[in-house]
Amino acid sequence: APVSARTWRDYAYLLVGSIMAAFAFGTLATLLWLSIILTTVVVGILLFALTVRAARVYAAAPRGLAGALLDEHVATPRRRPRRPGLLGWLGANFGDLDGWRSIAFIIVSTPVTIAGAYSLVILWATSATMVTYPIWWSVYDPENVDSAGVVRQSGLQIGEFYFDTWPRAFAVAAVGVALLFAIPWVARGFTTVDRLLVRGLLGPTRT
Repeated sequence: APVSARTWRDYAYLLVGSIMAAFAFGTLATLLWLSIILTTVVVGILLFALTVRAARVYAAAPRGLAGALLDEHVATPRRRPRRPGLLGWLGANFGDLDGWRSIAFIIVSTPVTIAGAYSLVILWATSATMVTYPIWWSVYDPENVDSAGVVRQSGLQIGEFYFDTWPRAFAVAAVGVALLFAIPWVARGFTTVDRLLVRGLLGPTRT
């Protein structure tokens, strides 16, 4: 249902998650690019290790968001003990499987979450336009010219089919209402994929 609590949580997850994902992806891309550019010096190696570490730290944010809005509670992976010193720090970060899995999550989940949020915005706008079509069609009285040069009082058309009568206008509104009930299932499809990614990439490993 379009007004259920679960539906609004799905919507909130996609909208908030898309902002987080875009920020994380941009930061990750920048850090990786700088690491590659600076690989010939020690700074690049340190920055690369720091990127893996930062990805692990960031993973707490999508885990928390999934737990709060999707009721998908995933435990935080524990860090393994590391040797002291710089080499120990580098080895712990480069060998941190959970850090690499967090990087994979950012890369894979970003297009899913952003596509979900984008779909919501487009579908909401489309549904609102169709539901209110009888109102703005009658108020603004838009004009279109068909292939025969005849002026049609229609704000929407499909090919040469013009929605220029009250029955057709209300038919458009009915489709808009139906679309409003379909949007939650679209959102749920995206959040289901994200739920699986959080569970598979951000949870503890067995090894």
